[in-house]
Amino acid sequence: MSSSSSLTGIPSVLKLMDQNNYHTWKGTCKIILSYLSCWDLVSGVIKRPTSEPSSVDTPHTISNSQTLWDQTSNKALSFLVMNIDQGLIPIISSCGNAAEAWTALADKFDRKNAISLHTLIKAITTLTYDEKSSLSDHLSTFDNLWTRLKERTCAATSTQRLDFALKSLADSDEAKGAFLLLSLPKAYDNIVDNLQTKENLTYNDIYQRLMDLASTSNQGSLDNTAYKVKMDKPPKECSWCQKQGYFYKGHVWKNCRKLKAFKEKEKKKDDKGNLATTSEATAFLANVTPSSCHHNWVFDTGATTHMTANKAV
Repeated sequence: MSSSSSLTGIPSVLKLMDQNNYHTWKGTCKIILSYLSCWDLVSGVIKRPTSEPSSVDTPHTISNSQTLWDQTSNKALSFLVMNIDQGLIPIISSCGNAAEAWTALADKFDRKNAISLHTLIKAITTLTYDEKSSLSDHLSTFDNLWTRLKERTCAATSTQRLDFALKSLADSDEAKGAFLLLSLPKAYDNIVDNLQTKENLTYNDIYQRLMDLASTSNQGSLDNTAYKVKMDKPPKECSWCQKQGYFYKGHVWKNCRKLKAFKEKEKKKDDKGNLATTSEATAFLANVTPSSCHHNWVFDTGATTHMTANKAV
């Protein structure tokens, strides 16, 4: 998740670019800053002390040592500078410490006003899974939106009426699961019905079931595509067999065995007929010789021409 940067001990994460990746960047930074023991300072939980410990025997911590607090702040501020886009550096360049820099970035990309809360609620309630896209991406998007709602309302007080009213909803695992089910399209109605029959259904139950579907959806898509391509091909039909009254599906006339056999049979018939005609003509000519000819004539009154083998005539 992180790699060593050019400054010793300062990790590098995915840079903050704009509003689109702010919340992902924020969550990642929170983990890293907590590991570096800087988060309580950056988040404003521990304010800058006004003095040093009065006794040399008192351990120095960021909560009682001004010097140690400043050192930790500089470390966290360096981390922030290194992990935001160069174009965003002017936003925090005038900040005196890491807590101020963190607040400046939050004011830029995560303003907590009524408009931003309404926008967040609308994003959650109108989110719908598009079956053409990745189911795992949809789950990630929903989880990110719900995390933002939870972060937004976690510190709400009764004076912040809408935030406070949504706090218990954001903390409810059952509510989170119900909203996730609402984001699924009609094609998933059977899955939703099956899940809702389970007692004490949790968000993790729903998430795991959908992730199982996501893991098999790629293979299913490939199978469906192959099936569709196969079904889209026109069926093979033999026009000759269809005319003859034979079974004509599953092949075409070019490779029709019946048509081939029929042609071979017809060819043999033609060859036999030609041979017979030639033989008869030869026999006739052989029989009609000058020695066997008679001088008697039989006239055919319907004929226009008569022939004889006698050259003398």
